[in-house]
Amino acid sequence: MTEAWFSARRTVHRAQIILDRIGTRLACEVHNSSRAGATLRVNRAVNVPSSFDLEMQDGGTLSCTVVRRSRIDISVRFQPA
Repeated sequence: MTEAWFSARRTVHRAQIILDRIGTRLACEVHNSSRAGATLRVNRAVNVPSSFDLEMQDGGTLSCTVVRRSRIDISVRFQPA
């Protein structure tokens, strides 16, 4: 991810959660991003596994672990590559 992506904390980014090894994806919005993690907004957070890859709009991929979830929001911690 670029420095601009991490510094634009209040900007909403589009991304896709990769749900499984065959590439099933769930669209989401990335809010409150930092180098450590972000909040993801999805239609149904219960369908998201506890760890997954997040494909950003620019093609970059981040490994994520869920640290908190509500009905539509998921807070994640980014894992080292």
